[in-house]
Amino acid sequence: MHKKTLLIFFVTIFLNGSASTAFASTSTLDDMGLGAFYQTSPAEQQLPNPDTLNPQWWHYFEEDPTELAQKVSASYQQLQTQIKALPVEEQELAAPILNQLFVNFNALITAKKQQPKEIPAPQPFRQAYTLEQQLELNHKIRKLKIEKKNEVDELDSVKNRTVKAQKRLDDLLVSYLAMDQSPKKFLAGLEIMAQRTALGVAEENLPILENRIEVQQSRLNQLQKELILSKTLLTVSNYDENHLEHEIRLAESKLENGQTELARAESNSLNLLGDTASDKSLKYLLTQKVTHASVNKALAWTKVAFDKLKYNLIMHINNRFEESHHDMRKTLESWKNNLDSLSRQLSEWKKNSLREQDRVRQDYAILTTQSDNSETNKLMRLNQTRRQESLESLSTLQILEDEIFNTTWLIDRLEDYIQTHSSFIERWWMGLNSFAKKVLDGLIAWLNYSLFKVSGIPITLLTLLRIVLILTITFILSKVVRTALISFGNSQGNMTESTLYTLGRLGHYFILCVGGLIAIFSIGLDFSNLVIITGALTFGIGFGLQSFATNFLCGLRILFERKLKIGDYIELESGLYGKITEIHVQNTVICTSDGREVIVPNSELIGHQLINWTMNNDNRRLHIPFQTSYNTDKDFVRQIVVAAAKRVPCALSDKEPQVWLVKFGDVALEFELVVWVNYKSESFTDSKEADFLWEIETALRAHSIELPMPQQLLHFQHVPNFLKENVSALHHPPIPPILKVPNHEKNHGQIGVAPTRSLP
Repeated sequence: MHKKTLLIFFVTIFLNGSASTAFASTSTLDDMGLGAFYQTSPAEQQLPNPDTLNPQWWHYFEEDPTELAQKVSASYQQLQTQIKALPVEEQELAAPILNQLFVNFNALITAKKQQPKEIPAPQPFRQAYTLEQQLELNHKIRKLKIEKKNEVDELDSVKNRTVKAQKRLDDLLVSYLAMDQSPKKFLAGLEIMAQRTALGVAEENLPILENRIEVQQSRLNQLQKELILSKTLLTVSNYDENHLEHEIRLAESKLENGQTELARAESNSLNLLGDTASDKSLKYLLTQKVTHASVNKALAWTKVAFDKLKYNLIMHINNRFEESHHDMRKTLESWKNNLDSLSRQLSEWKKNSLREQDRVRQDYAILTTQSDNSETNKLMRLNQTRRQESLESLSTLQILEDEIFNTTWLIDRLEDYIQTHSSFIERWWMGLNSFAKKVLDGLIAWLNYSLFKVSGIPITLLTLLRIVLILTITFILSKVVRTALISFGNSQGNMTESTLYTLGRLGHYFILCVGGLIAIFSIGLDFSNLVIITGALTFGIGFGLQSFATNFLCGLRILFERKLKIGDYIELESGLYGKITEIHVQNTVICTSDGREVIVPNSELIGHQLINWTMNNDNRRLHIPFQTSYNTDKDFVRQIVVAAAKRVPCALSDKEPQVWLVKFGDVALEFELVVWVNYKSESFTDSKEADFLWEIETALRAHSIELPMPQQLLHFQHVPNFLKENVSALHHPPIPPILKVPNHEKNHGQIGVAPTRSLP
């Protein structure tokens, strides 16, 4: 404490701006209130003065309640005198602080007078317990737990207030010590005294609360031990079976009456459709009556469940019940689920009744401001009836809460009995079932967790799994349908491969569309939501999915128009040539003769020119060019080439190949083999032209027909001497005379004459 005082003292010196002034005279310390602290003991201090408080002023009031009351009375008189000497404005500010100060002092005196409670001695247990006595013990334990929880919450709250009050007090004291003598300093000192007394009250209450909690915990432990013991000392021999059955019938009769009353209340609440203040108030009243009737019905059902559970427990203990443990456990599980649902509904009913209480208070506040007339009096009476109805609902809800607690406890008792009197295998099986149910419930809760919403409909993981399952089944069904279609077509023998493929693709897309719609409707989306989604897709297509939509529509067009089919040989503008192997909604796959599979967007096949060599039929006429020397018999060439063409498997037998002489070349006769072929028939190689050229060359070589060789003549206008000498030395024939070509004919081509070329 001395260290803290010195710290405050030095802070004050710093705030005053001069350490030398602080130590110049003892009067400065006296003015601050610290001189008295260093010169006198706490017991010798005078009544605390708000003008000259020191950090130890509180010791003056650390007395027993009797002496504290005397000092408080003397301090009250002194403070009243000092306040009267203040200006009028400060008097008005000081009066409420003074009242709060002495309210705190009175609370402090009361707290000091409290004595800690002693832990009660253990009470002797009974020799036997009935179900009612066990229920009484259970209620005591429940009530004690609630009281203990409230006390613990209060203790935590007091501790928090104590910490905050201490912090606030320190801040006030630092600010106070920096002030000069003035009415404001007096008010600040008075505020410090009020804050410190409040802190003192909290400090006095802390051990009292801790003592209460300790006593409650001791009594709670004692009651729990007694309850555990009572389970082994339970006696049910005094219960009459006929009386128990009679109680069940009475409870069931009350349940029927409750159902009838609820139906009547619901019917009455639907008949009022007015919009006046009286009609609204009456509607609220009838709605509250429905709530009250629902609570009464739930209370009657809970009483039926309690009586039946009580009957079952007694019959089991007396070994007079033939229901198996497994079946009984199922029944208990069903009752427990109903009670859980009823507990959740109870919370809603309580909120509705409390909301009705708030509405009644608001309506009453409005009515008190209106003039007194018959309509106002009628509304006042209605409000009074509404208030009474809501209070009765809350009271019945409290009874229902107790009955739910009793019924749940009886279920636990029956489960304990079944667990205790079951064989090892039964216990193991019931434990396994319970564990599996918990895991399943947790899994279901996890799967039903909302991830996001679509048009206000929550989408859960279970929803996504259901969509995936539907789409998977759709794909499998589509594959089965396509396989069955191909098998059927092959068995009939009158359907082409391309037709089967087109029907399969169209069926595939139809099944996918149906499956997609089923998946969408399975999550709760209706046609209006579908219109919204379609609009969103249209908006997306307009901005970023144009290419996708174009290729999709072109793919459907290819499938329906059937100008391009599976197995067709096509040639694109780019020179790409190959066979169509797959047609999808976005692209088409073309396999070239080299085995390369080229993926071509459908829009390119529709928007550009191409050649389909097998669109309507598979037969095409080929022109295969070849050459022979000028000294060859052209009729003989025709004979052997036609015979060679017939040996190629793809050549059509019903159309005779032809050989055309198409041109007199520079050094050879140029022919064309004109032959009709079936593009889809097997051949020697993947190239039909190569097959025919192979056979032509074989036939010509076999008959010693000379094939032309490339030739080129060079004409020299001037031959250098060194070139002549070299040519002569090599014993070459004499160089032919130079053919002089006129200048205007130098660039004109002549048969057998190559373009002139000058050498340096």
